[in-house]
Amino acid sequence: WLHRRGRASIAGCLQSAAQGGGDVKRKNIAVHVTRSAETAQRKRHPWLFESDIRRLSHEGNPGDVAVVFDSKKQYLSVGLYDPYSPIRVRVLHHNEKASIDADLVSNRVRQAAMARDGV
Repeated sequence: WLHRRGRASIAGCLQSAAQGGGDVKRKNIAVHVTRSAETAQRKRHPWLFESDIRRLSHEGNPGDVAVVFDSKKQYLSVGLYDPYSPIRVRVLHHNEKASIDADLVSNRVRQAAMARDGV
């Protein structure tokens, strides 16, 4: 995901976001999306592509928290932003507001491990 150009891994970005970004000042990015992206987010699509984004509150850094809004400024999802990838936002949570913190990350890792136990 973020391995090219010497950027951090997804685990590093999740850890950084959960810890408030380490030594990098982080500010959530408000991401306003197209109508087709609104529909996809309501159906819980895991990504937002560059072409799905109408407007950003400001340019961000890899691993910044992206809060996604529809055309009526209603919350849709939250994820991690990468300005260098065609997949600009990797969505972590849909529909209900959620904090990207250590609890969310540890719960997701635990759920992934449990899902793979039988594999």
